[in-house]
Amino acid sequence: GPGRRKSKLAEAVCAEELGQAASTSQVKALAEEERASRVAADEALAAAAERERLANQAAVAKAAEAERAERIQRDNKAEAHHELERSHNRRKSLEAQDAELE
Repeated sequence: GPGRRKSKLAEAVCAEELGQAASTSQVKALAEEERASRVAADEALAAAAERERLANQAAVAKAAEAERAERIQRDNKAEAHHELERSHNRRKSLEAQDAELE
């Protein structure tokens, strides 16, 4: 009945079950902790990869801009050189015409 104490065997079984339940919840907690740790590591890796991708993208853009600026400078120098040549040739031509007139 309700007033009866549990036998030593029943108490031992009960304690064993409680121990197993505690052990199971500890194992579950450890597994969850490991899972959370893996997720955090995966997220950290993904974030690092994204930072690297953005850095590479910025480096590529910077290199392209430097190349473009260099090309513009080269084109401007070439244009200035051609302009000087044309100016020199015009002057020579005018000098030749003047020489013929004399």
